[in-house]
Amino acid sequence: MKLTKSFFAKAEPIKPLKKFLLNLLDFAIVLVLSVFIYGIGDACMSQTSLFKEKREEATAFKTKLYEQVDKSKLSNMVDGILLTNTEVTINYLTNATYTSLIDNGANPEDLSKEKYKDAIKLNGTNDNLFYYYVTFRDVNANQFINHASDDFTFGFEKYKTLLLSETFSSYYETKDNYLYLTNDAAKAIDSYLMTGNYAPGETIYNALYQNYYKLLSSSIDEYVEYYQPYIDLYNEFNELTKSLLLYRLVEMIISYAISVILCFLVMPFIFKNGKTFAYRFFKVGVCRVDDNEPKFYNLFIRFFVTLLTFNPIISIIAILLYGTSGLNLVFMGTISLFSLSCFSFIYCLLSFIFQYVNKKRYQTICDFLSLTVVKSGSDFIVDDSKENNDIIDVEDLDSKNGTTK
Repeated sequence: MKLTKSFFAKAEPIKPLKKFLLNLLDFAIVLVLSVFIYGIGDACMSQTSLFKEKREEATAFKTKLYEQVDKSKLSNMVDGILLTNTEVTINYLTNATYTSLIDNGANPEDLSKEKYKDAIKLNGTNDNLFYYYVTFRDVNANQFINHASDDFTFGFEKYKTLLLSETFSSYYETKDNYLYLTNDAAKAIDSYLMTGNYAPGETIYNALYQNYYKLLSSSIDEYVEYYQPYIDLYNEFNELTKSLLLYRLVEMIISYAISVILCFLVMPFIFKNGKTFAYRFFKVGVCRVDDNEPKFYNLFIRFFVTLLTFNPIISIIAILLYGTSGLNLVFMGTISLFSLSCFSFIYCLLSFIFQYVNKKRYQTICDFLSLTVVKSGSDFIVDDSKENNDIIDVEDLDSKNGTTK
């Protein structure tokens, strides 16, 4: 096998910190390129009939899930979206206050149009938790997996016990098998809502809010865990979502792989001497440990190790798309992106420390495995051949090696 002496043969190996910064720059370049390629690939994939069908099917299942919850009255659909627990709780307190004030003779025209703009009078059909415990659990008892449990009860007394468990019973009064706020409690809350600094009303409001919110949250937890129709729909939706996420994960991996191939396999051949974008910009090159130019297998080993090392780029893309939950995406059926990122971090730390084992070459684990050394082309290199001792400029070396400034 013919070997060619590297133009960086007489150059000094670069120090660990500089190498780290150069690799960090290459990491950033690969990240930007990966995001760009992913964006193009995903835009194309989204137009395929298969992906469109999957996405429409997932949207339909999501709507069915919302409708299931809406039927239970644990939340309400507004413009195709379920209200949050906070919104449901605030609506309840606003409506309960409004109902009590009106029932006790208050003139609707005298009440705040801003605070009670969408307020309605509460009864057994439009109070979310009342309907769930008195009607929904009764009618659908057999649909709950835990319906045979002693804890599974329903009816007005069940609702009353839960709602008053952590609040003062003096805040409520029972009329026609429904719990209404007392007039005094409603007036105190109304004063707090109007001024924002009425202490008695604030105390009552916060106590009722916390208790209703807590009961609503626990009721939803029970519903999603034990209500069979919801569980069946959710399982189907979850499987469909997983398949869509798998498509996206494959797109991320392919985009990442293409970017690493371009930066660490194609560019080193174009720029010569194993130069990546960052290495070329800072006049840094790669040569073999015997001071010859790197061969294909040397560069391929460097590429392969880098492919494994830079994998947090996939995690970053996943976070950009799905937030921190993107780290839970599973690679090859068992390994999460978070685990891969942790592996990469540990490897980089060990590799950085490894450079100090041989201070003559400052090789990382990647350098060591590929039998290469990363060297810095300072402003000049002394050629100590027998014929002459001329000073050779690094940029001249680049031009002799087939690259341009």
